[in-house]
Order: sequence, then structure tokens, then C-alpha cells
Amino acid sequence: MRIFSKANLIIFYYCLCIVLNFFACSGNETTYEQPCSNDNLKKLIILKAATNDASSMCGIAIEPQKNITSSSSNQNSISTLNYPKDSYVFISGVQIDSLFPETVGIIGKCNVTPSLPNGLILNSQTCVISGTPLNSQPATNYKITASNTTSEISTKLSITINSNNFPPTISYSGSPFTFMQGNTYTINPSSDGTISSCSALPLLPAGLSINSSCLISGTPANIQTATSYTITASNSYGNTSVNISIAVIASFKYIFLTTSSYNGNLGGLTGADTKCNADSAKPNFSTYKAMVGTSAGRKPCTTVSQCTGLNGSQAIGWVLQSGVQYRRADGTTIIGTANNDLIIPLPLTNSISTSSEAWTGIDDDWRQTGITPNCSNWGAATGNGAKSDLTKKNSDAINSGNSGCPTSRKLICVEQ
Repeated sequence: MRIFSKANLIIFYYCLCIVLNFFACSGNETTYEQPCSNDNLKKLIILKAATNDASSMCGIAIEPQKNITSSSSNQNSISTLNYPKDSYVFISGVQIDSLFPETVGIIGKCNVTPSLPNGLILNSQTCVISGTPLNSQPATNYKITASNTTSEISTKLSITINSNNFPPTISYSGSPFTFMQGNTYTINPSSDGTISSCSALPLLPAGLSINSSCLISGTPANIQTATSYTITASNSYGNTSVNISIAVIASFKYIFLTTSSYNGNLGGLTGADTKCNADSAKPNFSTYKAMVGTSAGRKPCTTVSQCTGLNGSQAIGWVLQSGVQYRRADGTTIIGTANNDLIIPLPLTNSISTSSEAWTGIDDDWRQTGITPNCSNWGAATGNGAKSDLTKKNSDAINSGNSGCPTSRKLICVEQ
């Protein structure tokens, strides 16, 4: 009987091992041939294609193929998800300031476990938390998870909801308020806490009302001076109050004629205005200015007839306002509406008055050229001053000629 040499036995057992491994391989494995370190032998290497791992044959370690690799992009991986704080305390019934997380990476979706308190919402695309919690609860931990197709990251938040067991507080931005008669207004208060009822003392101006949330709205019907009102907001835990001021002015402005007459020494513009505001014919509480022109302190324009196209560029301290309708002191007779050039186009709709004349110091085309007579800027009872015939609607309504300054005439007063 032939005796196998040691070398032949090694070859025999090695080959047997290869055959057994071959039949044990699955159909998904690929067979490669590779030289071994022993020049007398070749060894088969079976590499699993699914994992790119090298197999070990019969105790012989085989190095993995270095040219078989796999890779995946992590450019869109989410690496950061942080909220400004780790814990929050909210009040039931009070809207929270939205919680915006700091994120790095592209978020595909967001979810939270357990569900957020009733009334709070997690945005499924941005992980922003917002809303108004409806019920109280003790501190509760929540896990917020942001994910996409390649990664996910989580963070934890603690949220406590306290009962709204305190009186509400309110405030109004814009007080003191000045409303225009006939216009519609809505004023929303800023509030903290639940408001169950609201009241105003004294009663708001006619046409205005306040609802149970302290919202003030309506159309004021009558003019009135500035009046203080106490607004009280209440709930089952108490009440708080705030004071606001409301004045109602007319939707038009008045032009009236003084009952008193004055010579040309009016005490300058200041004296003329004082006389208007002290006159018994003044129709309301507003401030008035005298429609008297001076070379430097009060004029609608200087160089252009009817001040056409100037849009007030030459006006100095003038008394008429663009777009405002002016009426007599009776509140119904319309004199006219000032245009963008700050004059009332002639002819007037109705005359300023049914009788009398007044000082003006304005030319018949609304200019004050600097040489228009004005009793030394209304500081002297000598010389001449331009006057007007208030019964007219044409240019005589602003200049019907000159008059000696010692003569007494009335003033045209314009609401500001």
C-alpha cells in the first residue's frame, strides 16, 4: 500500500475542505480564484457578494478584497435638533410663543411621543411647537424626533401647564385716542389670562361699544372732548382695570367768523390766533388759527397764482389742510375742500359768511408776495391791510381790496 507523503496529505485535506465549502455556499455567493502565499498551492476564496466579506477556508484566514467597497452620502443627515430651553412652563388658555428649534440637516418629518398637551401642535415638517394649551398638567417629558431617509435625531423637552388661576390683565396701544365722527374703528386690547367679561365706565361715546373680550368697536356719532374711561376685565379669579382716553372730532373742520372786530394791530400772528381761540363764536374745543397772511410767518404760496402745482412747497405756517372739507360754524354749510396746493379752489361752494368783512393779508389769487398789505405783519394800526368780503364766493372772498389799518374788522378763524 502506497503511503502519502505529508505534503500530499496537506493537499488532500485542503482540497476536501474546499469541496465541502463549495457545496455549502448559497446561490448568492460568487467564487473567485486568487494565488495563495504557498507557491505549491492555490486556494479558492469564496466571497459573499451581499456583504463583501472574505470567507475563511478550513482555518486558513483570507484577507478581504480591498477593491470591493460600498458607500452612502451623509450630506442630508440631521446632526442637530435643539430647542432654546430644556423645560417650559405655560399657562392654560394663554397662547405660547412658538418654539423654534435649532436644526442642522434636512428634516423630512417630525414626531413626538407622547402626544403634546391638548392645544399644542408640533409642525411635522419643521418641528416648531405652537398653539394654546387648554388644560393644566404637571411636568411631562416629551421626545421630539426629526428624521429623513438617511438619519434621525431626538431631543427631550419638559412641559408644565399651570392653571389660569389669576385675574386677567389688559392694555390698549394708542391711548389717548382721537376718533373722527362718522368713521368706523376697531381697537383690540393686549391681554394676559382668560377674560370672561368686560365693562367700561362711564359709557363709551354713542356709537362705540365694548364686547366681553374688551374689544372696542363702532362708529362714534357725536363729537366730544377727550374723556377718560375705565375698562375693567374680569374672570372667576378677580378683575383688573386700565384707563384710556377718547376724543371725537368732526369729519370736517370749521371756519368761523369772530364776533369781535379788531384794528390792524392784532399782536402779530400769535395775538390773532389767541383772539380766535377766545372768541365766543368758536364752535368746538379744537385749536384755531387766524387766516391772515404775513410775508414770512403765514402764507399758502408766493409766486404762482392759485398756488397751482406747488403741493404746499411754498407754504409757511398755513391754516388750510389738503383734502379737508371746511364748513361754517353751523356744521352743515360747506365752504369748500382744500386741494393739494392747500387752498380752497375758487369759486367757493358757499360764502364764508352772510355778512361782514375780515382782515386777510392775502392776494385775490391766494398769494402772499411779501408786498401784499398786512398792517406791518399785523403789528400796527397804521398803513393798509388786505381785506375780504365774506359774502362772496369768488376772489373777493379772500381779497376785496385794501383798508386802512385803524379800521376795525373781523377775523376768519380756521380749525386745525
